[in-house]
Amino acid sequence: MGRWGRYALYWDAGQNTVQVGRDSYDIYENGLNWTNGLQVGGGLLGLGGNYTTWRRLPPGETPATGAVAESSPPSRRSIQSWFAFWADRGGVTKMNPLTNRRFFNSYNPIVHNFEVRGTVAYLDTAVHEGVHAFIGRRMPIIWDLGEARFFGIPVGAPVAYVEELVAYSFGHLATGRIHALPFVPIEALASLTPGQQAVVIVTGVGAGYIICQLD
Repeated sequence: MGRWGRYALYWDAGQNTVQVGRDSYDIYENGLNWTNGLQVGGGLLGLGGNYTTWRRLPPGETPATGAVAESSPPSRRSIQSWFAFWADRGGVTKMNPLTNRRFFNSYNPIVHNFEVRGTVAYLDTAVHEGVHAFIGRRMPIIWDLGEARFFGIPVGAPVAYVEELVAYSFGHLATGRIHALPFVPIEALASLTPGQQAVVIVTGVGAGYIICQLD
């Protein structure tokens, strides 16, 4: 990514942050409604896109400098790797079904970790994907519910979102990345498909609106 591309990424992330903050304050002042709720949701989606872009930068490159981490001293690289959680390449857990039912399937999870073994990112990813593997092996109904669809609509997206929240939280806690915990909701949202993201946001806004009306 060139210099102007990084500047554009900064600007877009800033705009999305302002949008989330402004409309969150509007919710605080005037209560939740569909307008400010969807504005916050749109801002969070934008931040999720910004986060995804950061993760797709070449290993070691940051939007701030464009520098490659390999040019830094080893101790500095370790600190940067620990701090820059957004630069992790992550991994994936493939759920190989052992049965073919709508629900209550059995799975044989296979974890692929794209990080370098022995690094902080590797441990973070291992714990994160380990949560998915544990759920697939021990509580497969959660995976089935998270993947549930109704006429093509991913109605199980809220369940998948909660699973991602837990996985990201465990991974960051295992590596002492406490500074990353406030960003877990955005990371979890960014890891879903666009359809799942839309369902999660609409469900969250709707649930919040109903709760506000009950008060």
